[in-house]
Amino acid sequence: MSDLFLALGYDQVRLNIHKTEREVDIEAVHRTESRHVIAECKATKAKTGGDAINKFVGTLDAEKRKDPTIQTIGYFISLAGFKETAIEQEKDAGGNRVILLDGTRVIGELIKGHIIVSLEKAMERAGRCAAEQPVDLVPEAACELIAQDMGWIWVVYFTQNKQRTHFALIHADGEAIAPALATNIIQSDKSVGGISHSLTYLPPPAAPSISENQIRQAKTKYLDYLAGECGEITLEGLPADQEVGSRRLNLENIFVPLYLEPSSEYGLDPSLSLEEDKPKAEQKERQPVGTVLSEYSRLAILAAPGGGKTTLLKRLAIAYAFPDRRRLIDDNLPDRSWLPLFIRCRQLGDLVKSPISEILRAIPQRAEMNDLAEAFVQIVNRALRSGDALILVDGLDEISDEGARVSFINQLRTFLATYPTASIVVTSREAGFRIVGGALSAHCGHYKVADFNEADITRLTLAWHKEVVGDSAEVRSEAEKLAKTICDSDRVRQLAKNPLLLTTLLLVKRWVGQLPTRRSVLYGKAIEVLLITWNVEGYELIDQEEAIPQLAFVAFTMMKEGVQRISSRRLEDLLISARKQMPEVLGYAKLSVPEFIQCVERRSSLMILSGHEIEQGTLYPTYEFRHLTFQEYLAARAVVDGYYLNRNDNDTLLTILEPHLDDEHWKEVVPLAAVLAGRKVQPLIQHLIDLC
Repeated sequence: MSDLFLALGYDQVRLNIHKTEREVDIEAVHRTESRHVIAECKATKAKTGGDAINKFVGTLDAEKRKDPTIQTIGYFISLAGFKETAIEQEKDAGGNRVILLDGTRVIGELIKGHIIVSLEKAMERAGRCAAEQPVDLVPEAACELIAQDMGWIWVVYFTQNKQRTHFALIHADGEAIAPALATNIIQSDKSVGGISHSLTYLPPPAAPSISENQIRQAKTKYLDYLAGECGEITLEGLPADQEVGSRRLNLENIFVPLYLEPSSEYGLDPSLSLEEDKPKAEQKERQPVGTVLSEYSRLAILAAPGGGKTTLLKRLAIAYAFPDRRRLIDDNLPDRSWLPLFIRCRQLGDLVKSPISEILRAIPQRAEMNDLAEAFVQIVNRALRSGDALILVDGLDEISDEGARVSFINQLRTFLATYPTASIVVTSREAGFRIVGGALSAHCGHYKVADFNEADITRLTLAWHKEVVGDSAEVRSEAEKLAKTICDSDRVRQLAKNPLLLTTLLLVKRWVGQLPTRRSVLYGKAIEVLLITWNVEGYELIDQEEAIPQLAFVAFTMMKEGVQRISSRRLEDLLISARKQMPEVLGYAKLSVPEFIQCVERRSSLMILSGHEIEQGTLYPTYEFRHLTFQEYLAARAVVDGYYLNRNDNDTLLTILEPHLDDEHWKEVVPLAAVLAGRKVQPLIQHLIDLC
């Protein structure tokens, strides 16, 4: 029944909720309006009478009294229908106490919500099956809709000489069920007293143009495509200089197993997954991805930029495309025969609002296997219906248009309802997930990628050095020393909490020859590395002489205002002011203000989209520096280099910093500015001595 409420526009569907002295079958929240629904469901042979409805209305009234500010709607669903007396009772009560739905109306809503194909389409497809028989078969007008593990299935009966003799099974997606899968359905039906076992099953018509050999060829070619796309990496998404970035590395040589933590930021809990037989995640502890995937085969995984989302999906794709490679990494992945189907959101283009089945059918074109497209579609259909499909959706947040992102998620939810045994892992930045998080709450467990701990830092440092520097005892020893140096400093360790940030530090070490001991040098080099090297594939190189003054101008203002988040409106205003007040520095800026914001956020990850807030009655995106340390360092640069609002020629390091010397939030900015200022720091030092 959760599919019904998905079709009706509700999210966060919960089943069998125990309340004081009563139980609610279904509870859900509308995805766009301020109302929620509770429902009673009956699947009995007898029609439902007025007494049962009255009892439910009492429960409904109790729910309405809990919070009068939220509209609460009641649905009573009886697949067998309602007694005439019950219908008349509701008419006499005004007809608005509760919404009554019988089986016919439930089917109608599932069709309107595109959860199942229409009866007409199912009949047409069943007719193709019957046409293959040597006898004349007549379809019955009455059909059945049954729920199975593989999804909703139409049962279309046929008669011969007015006697029911045959039947066809049509999946919710409109395709006939293969004989091997039909056998399980027939056995299930027999166990509950059904008659299908005594009839002749009508298999789908053979597709003579597609042989089993072609299907094998299509699978081989698709797996070869996956190996090329996912089996090797060029440190994509990680900082890399020209020498390192040009090398292709085996995924297993550089991949460090990630850990996950349950996410409740969106008012969601992994236990809301429709997989009710799975244990509730009560602990907020780190868990290996493999352990979580064993419990929840439908996951939404959130992470900050550079958190390893894409690399994780590549690992899953290769691990299940090539089982021999699964054992090369000890990440405890479940032993499943999944067919990985990889969807990169940033490559969807015009397909972004299309049904997911169409997106999957477009894979052969990208894989340059158009001659085997139909065979590939058969492979996908088999996997979807048998529960052997693993959908990997990379970078949901990279659908930049929010309307398109919502449309994609709506299509995804419909797809998951149509194929309830299909597994899926969706990755996204946290900010880009907020607008659609509720829509996936009933389908996926929600997790965040955990920060690196000391063991993770050591593993990636060793792996990076082995691939980039060389595999020798001396290199391993140096890598272990470097990892210990990083872990021994709280501030530096905070800069190494995900793959992007850690490899930034490793590349700084490679460039400089050692990890700088002066924080001012380390932070400056880290920012330089991010601006120059990260995500080169997606965006043009950022001119540091253009980027640093503008980012420093913004960072100083944010420090002065005591904030770590800034609305897009305020950010644009500050950047415009920076260009007006520093024409000698920014008079020939290559990028417009909006282009600069997008480029910095997408290309370097120095500033990231962190959410939304209402400012003067309008909802704006909000941004923040990827790490407070970067904001503090850039603010110090602003003080020293004069990159701040209303700069005066008489300003000195002391006059700018004096108002903030006792401010706890400036405790890092002041010493950083002092070091960066060189000999100009003397008046500030003398002032601090005088205060002692």
